Amino acid sequence: MEVRPSAIPGLAYYVCPRCRRRLCSDEPALLHQASGSPRRRAREADAAARQRWAEIRARMDAWVRRLDATDPYQVLGLRPRTPFHLVRRRFHQLAALHHPDHGGDPARMRAILEAYQAIRSRQATAEAAPRRGAPRRTHPTAAGAPRPRAPRRKR
Repeated sequence: MEVRPSAIPGLAYYVCPRCRRRLCSDEPALLHQASGSPRRRAREADAAARQRWAEIRARMDAWVRRLDATDPYQVLGLRPRTPFHLVRRRFHQLAALHHPDHGGDPARMRAILEAYQAIRSRQATAEAAPRRGAPRRTHPTAAGAPRPRAPRRKR
């Protein structure tokens, strides 16, 4: 509430910012409410803000745990920029440890295999993509003309 001083000493007018209602400071209900209300409202706002922040943090932690569980590099225990030959080596190490034929957990082995396949498909896609700065090849068939057939060899 906004406080507006009055010409009479000890008297003030309170104006509600939402409804613009005016109250005088000599009203008993207003005196009781105004005595501790700013501090009380601040405490309640702080508690509500802390509660909201705790909920947001819990959701973020759960989201990060889900990401870690589905990230193929995390499943294999590697960093995202690990070279592919080291990824392959780590996959073979984990496969030897967790393979069901050697007493490992089938679910864990399935997760390891899916992670390795995901990284391998990303690697294949990256190798197939044209490099930056590489000259583009122009083909006569780029305009939609049929491609000429290669001559067959006679036997």
